Amino acid sequence: MIRDFSCLLCLLLFVVSNVINIASILDEAYVENAHYDSDEWHRLDPNFLADMWEQRTVARAIKVNASIFNAVAWFSLIVPVSQAAYLLSEGGSRMIGLHLSIVVLVFGGSLSELLSHMMRIGFDTSIRWMANSFNLNDWNASSSGDDGIGWRVMELLRLMGRGVVVWIDAFEWLALAGITFLVFLSMRNDKKEVPTFTPYFAGLSFGITLFSFINFSSNVYKLTAYKSWVPLTISMTFFNSIILLPMWLYNLSGSIPAAKARFEVVQTERTGEEVEISEIS
Repeated sequence: MIRDFSCLLCLLLFVVSNVINIASILDEAYVENAHYDSDEWHRLDPNFLADMWEQRTVARAIKVNASIFNAVAWFSLIVPVSQAAYLLSEGGSRMIGLHLSIVVLVFGGSLSELLSHMMRIGFDTSIRWMANSFNLNDWNASSSGDDGIGWRVMELLRLMGRGVVVWIDAFEWLALAGITFLVFLSMRNDKKEVPTFTPYFAGLSFGITLFSFINFSSNVYKLTAYKSWVPLTISMTFFNSIILLPMWLYNLSGSIPAAKARFEVVQTERTGEEVEISEIS
């Protein structure tokens, strides 16, 4: 069976990206669980915060790699999703608004991911540089010395930075839910004798919709109750991004060439001449 290269490339990038992302979440959870003390953190104890920052610096490389791969993977998703939307719309002649929304969502998701990850990398790089290069132990606010105000300011800046990007970062799952749900709706309304894509693909699309929305919710609520929501976030991320999404892309990689061939045959029968579908890139 002929398979679409853009789908296979996107599949590979998403698998690598999500494996690194899960490793980053597990590493962050280990650091928080091994060294976290709720009372010390809420009191902004300087010694506790200094120890936490030392552990976070060690885990930084995994988070940077996860951010870069995730942004690239989302950009690679533009090509296969745009092709699928074009074929489902029968060349722009069927349910134009719905299929245009699919393309807008994949472009919006890609741009938001790029913005989110670039902001995250820039913020993390700057704040870790400050943590390693500046005097944060004593700002002469206390006669006893070592007042630790610097570490308290750094921790508050970190929380503010995470709050800025959390909605943008979580939007990837909301955008994916929207894309797959609209694909599912389009296929439900496909009344052709031989549908563009298989019912199996429609079922996968609906499954990803549900799990992506749960993943979006868990990523948002993770900030309010970290220990309570991290297990659900890891589970949903693993199931959705390591199992369901690769299955969806692999099925799409075989469906697109077959759908293109059928579309060309239909266009030939309608116009009496062969119509080639230009590559969407």
